[in-house]
Amino acid sequence: MSLLDDVRAYIITLGNPWSATTVFAASMPDEPARCCCVYEYPGEVEHFLGGGASPLVTARFQVVTRAGGYSEARQDANAILTALDAVGDVTWSGTKYLRVMAQDTPHPLPADGHDRPRIAVNYAAMKERP
Repeated sequence: MSLLDDVRAYIITLGNPWSATTVFAASMPDEPARCCCVYEYPGEVEHFLGGGASPLVTARFQVVTRAGGYSEARQDANAILTALDAVGDVTWSGTKYLRVMAQDTPHPLPADGHDRPRIAVNYAAMKERP
């Protein structure tokens, strides 16, 4: 699976309100109102450590939450931040992730086309190249 699929699958495991119908990758649909989406953006080039170790890649992604109200969207973003920022030394779908690190605090984005608030957090994931 891709980084987006791995992170999406992890968020779904967090449970209510997250499920396969409320967590998306690469594109956030108009419905449901309360949902989140994982977007990938450029990371860093591979780092070769030598000694036969797998090269490391720092992938970057953003999680955007949306809800009917600002407080709910921010609460969702904070809950996901707490969970993702604690990820370390795990293997998701065959790829070893050494660490996931929040790069900033939850911050507002412009409202969507239905005037619903959106909150974003940017992350870096240090992982072995598959």
